[in-house]
Amino acid sequence: MTWTDAQTYCRTHHYDLATVQNEKAFSGYAWIGLYNDVNSWRWSYNEESLVFQSWALGQPNNYGLGEACATISPDGT
Repeated sequence: MTWTDAQTYCRTHHYDLATVQNEKAFSGYAWIGLYNDVNSWRWSYNEESLVFQSWALGQPNNYGLGEACATISPDGT
């Protein structure tokens, strides 16, 4: 399932993708409601800029010029 598919599914059912505001709030690998809006990362449900960051080492690196959405992994990165 792509990020867009996940967001569409959630919004169709009156939900949205998860947001992570602090370290205690995450617990597994999943698409989250974070996307790259050209010059900044934003939360999809309210369009607020990303404040809390815990990227894996060297990320985001825009691999293949295609990193426009975010996931969270079991180790929290």
